[in-house]
Amino acid sequence: MIKNSIKLASLLTVIVIGLFAFNSGPSNKFFEIAKNIEIFSNIYKEINLLYVDELEPSELMQTGIDAMLESLDPYTNYITESQIESFRFLTQGKYKGIGGRIRAMDGYPTLVEIYKNSPADVAMMKVGDKILSINGKEASGKTFEEVEAILKGSPGSQIDFKVKRQGYSSPLDITLIRDNVVIDNVPYYGMLDKDVAYINLTTFTQNAGKNIQNALKELKEE
Repeated sequence: MIKNSIKLASLLTVIVIGLFAFNSGPSNKFFEIAKNIEIFSNIYKEINLLYVDELEPSELMQTGIDAMLESLDPYTNYITESQIESFRFLTQGKYKGIGGRIRAMDGYPTLVEIYKNSPADVAMMKVGDKILSINGKEASGKTFEEVEAILKGSPGSQIDFKVKRQGYSSPLDITLIRDNVVIDNVPYYGMLDKDVAYINLTTFTQNAGKNIQNALKELKEE
């Protein structure tokens, strides 16, 4: 009888320890994650199907993601598919697109910078070209984000422009092929005089410090 009691007590101890390990270990966290994902998805589905006003599912999801990340530190961000090329450009100095920087001027997207050997450079586009249409669609009135999303795309894909160029009475038709664009964040360095060096840093990418160091080293050797 005593032996049976000892065995039963030992068995109960093992079960309690096992349950404690289960409830406090990673598997319990996975269970909580799965449970809350199910709750969130059900609420998200019901709101989109039954809410009194018409909703845009992607915008509602973006609102939920933004609210969740706001509760964390300011460095945790969600980068959408349309923003990934801009993020890659900021961090790596490269992206997929035409190789030019635009700005809204007089209601039209206008080229304000063209990167050397980029598709825009090869297609003979010029700084100051005012983009009237892109792939046959009117470009005026579009937001910067809308135009950027159109200009960036897979390497090898074609894009057609109609541009207004200073000195030309009629619009010009320009076709180019998107490609991988790599931006040199130190496009120029040299000596202004025997005591002053000039190093031009355009973007703070991953290799910015190394490129400045190399430029400075070359100037010192000269």
